[in-house]
Amino acid sequence: SVVIHPQHSLDPRGRGLINALYSLQQNDAHRWEYLLRQMTGEFPHFRGIYFPADPGGGKIGLEWVDARFSGRRVAEQMSEGMWSFLSLLAALLPADPAELIAFDEPDTHLHPSALRRLVSLLDEASSRATVVFTSHSSRVLDELEEPEKSLVICEPTDEGTSARELDPDQTKAWLEAYDGPSALRERGLLDAENRR
Repeated sequence: SVVIHPQHSLDPRGRGLINALYSLQQNDAHRWEYLLRQMTGEFPHFRGIYFPADPGGGKIGLEWVDARFSGRRVAEQMSEGMWSFLSLLAALLPADPAELIAFDEPDTHLHPSALRRLVSLLDEASSRATVVFTSHSSRVLDELEEPEKSLVICEPTDEGTSARELDPDQTKAWLEAYDGPSALRERGLLDAENRR
């Protein structure tokens, strides 16, 4: 259980999930239904989220329903992938998002279909905010709708790290010759230090 207080989004470190979800449920029925549809789309047995009041007062918990089991399940019974996906949804759905939303390897713990859904949600969120997504995973690259416009290569330098955009025309030509952005990376075309 957590002390209940209004929190319309996760804090900058991604904390406060229960209060952020509760605020979303109470204040924005449209976005709440969207979150539930995304969860059900990714986890077909998922049937809903509930916020039981703590008998001591002033606190709420998080429970969820899975069609395969009777009764409600406590938050700790969610898989890491389910918990991660729910947290990512909460970060992306505030009605008043931050101007910059940054994720460091959010694909960790996600099933490939959840990753596909996440990349689509990140693309959608990029119309409302600047979205930065870092990953070491090549599989993320294959989910990008327009990789030639999305990829930025970060490389270590003596002064720190440099960010380099790819030439869109060259990237497009490579994509026609190879099977997706992950193949470009595996062959060292995106970052020379990653040759097999």
